[in-house]
Amino acid sequence: MSKRGAYLESLRETFDCAFRVLTSERFKKMEGLGNEVPFFVLRYKPEWEPTVDEELSRLRRRLREERYRLADVDVFALAVDMWKASPFFDQMLAMEDGLPPETFRNALRDVIDVEGLLAPAIKKAVDEAGGEDSVDAVLLSGVHHLFPLVRAHLLLNCLQPLLGRVPLVVTFPGSYHQSPSTHSALVLFDQISQDNYYRAFDLVDFSLTLEPSAN
Repeated sequence: MSKRGAYLESLRETFDCAFRVLTSERFKKMEGLGNEVPFFVLRYKPEWEPTVDEELSRLRRRLREERYRLADVDVFALAVDMWKASPFFDQMLAMEDGLPPETFRNALRDVIDVEGLLAPAIKKAVDEAGGEDSVDAVLLSGVHHLFPLVRAHLLLNCLQPLLGRVPLVVTFPGSYHQSPSTHSALVLFDQISQDNYYRAFDLVDFSLTLEPSAN
């Protein structure tokens, strides 16, 4: 049995664990959450990042075979589409070499403003996949590729009032430190603390609450 807060032995085992949790009735019915928002962090070792896309594809394929209704959102790809759709994007790229780095980053950040634009765009993508009442879960991937423009804890906070009725899972290369006596923190790449985030559940730890016979 895995120790709470510890990484599993491999990325394959981690995503097998995710499949088991996502297809469990306890997860889909949002049981055992104490009336908290059903948001989950799927953490994995940062050094496993090169093969994450492969495991994500395998997870999606297995869920499709189960006729699982997944709203699958690549947040990095979504942000790229938002940048390309901006009438100022080509101008920003042309001016990049002449702008201070911070000014350029701020310009990029404004186009995908987390609260005003990115979170609503994710909500729209979920609605296009059938909406909260028609999907079993939402899977967010690629958020870490947007660091430091987008921080996972801020995105999750902004999504709470928009997507609070369906389980949501965000993939995360790093640790999720939780404590009943102190603050909880997402630690990107096991190096960069992303401040405090109180509401998300650890998906790997949640698997410990499932019956052995669960999927």
